[in-house]
Amino acid sequence: MNSNHTEKPLVQSIERALLLLEALAQHQEGCSIKQLSEATSLNKSTVHRILQTLLAFGYVRQSQNNDNYYLGFQILTLSNRLLSEFDIVALAKPYLRKLCQDTGLVIQLSIRNFDMAVFLDKAENPNQNIRMYSQIGKTIPLYCSSSGKALLAWENDDEIGRTIRGTTYTPFTQFTITDHKSFLSEIISIRQKGYATDFFEHEESICCAASPIVNSSGKTIAAICFAGTFLQISAANIPEYIVKINETASLLSRKIGCTNYPARLSMEDVNADAKRYDSCIQTILQKFK
Repeated sequence: MNSNHTEKPLVQSIERALLLLEALAQHQEGCSIKQLSEATSLNKSTVHRILQTLLAFGYVRQSQNNDNYYLGFQILTLSNRLLSEFDIVALAKPYLRKLCQDTGLVIQLSIRNFDMAVFLDKAENPNQNIRMYSQIGKTIPLYCSSSGKALLAWENDDEIGRTIRGTTYTPFTQFTITDHKSFLSEIISIRQKGYATDFFEHEESICCAASPIVNSSGKTIAAICFAGTFLQISAANIPEYIVKINETASLLSRKIGCTNYPARLSMEDVNADAKRYDSCIQTILQKFK
């Protein structure tokens, strides 16, 4: 392998499995146990034992004709997931720009990385007097970001429960979710509404709303959101912006094969959130009186 492993201890069995996978990747015609043993300097019994585990999990496959081993289709499944995350950047870019032009707000595209949302791309109006720090590659916790919540909300129940139980809650502002029960309640609400909000939960001046981008398998692969300050966004604008975000996320989902977009918008909830947003602003403004 090309990586430098001198600084950190390795798990030997995993290292050996990766050596075998890398050797197989270099031989489209497949490899016998003898060839893999020679290529990796591992003895044949070790190669055979590791191959049986990889075979059981679909990371290698074996020919019925010559007993050669090949990379398995599970590798393709993993690589397709990774590629879809980065293909979505090119697909979404013109839509991010259009939303930015229509709203004047920052529009962000994010993916999930464990318990964080990661900004993959953004569109920002260069003429906007109020600039936001939303650097590509920046991470933000799932529980206090609209994108993070949208990325989690349509996962399966086991994954949602595991994530919520494993979250450590930091109260960034007076509006931040700070416990498991409140986070679960928020996720349930998001699935009913079709979108997620962050009304000053991570930064006291920033408001966001997001909807998920879902692929042909029904898997949430990204989220799209708008972000702006309370000086840029009024309660009267909130419904329009949420509708635009949700429509765009639904359109992008259809373009990558989603036939049953799960995040269906509830206008009753949209209007209720506009009132809640106004209440949050009034609470913030009380500090300056």
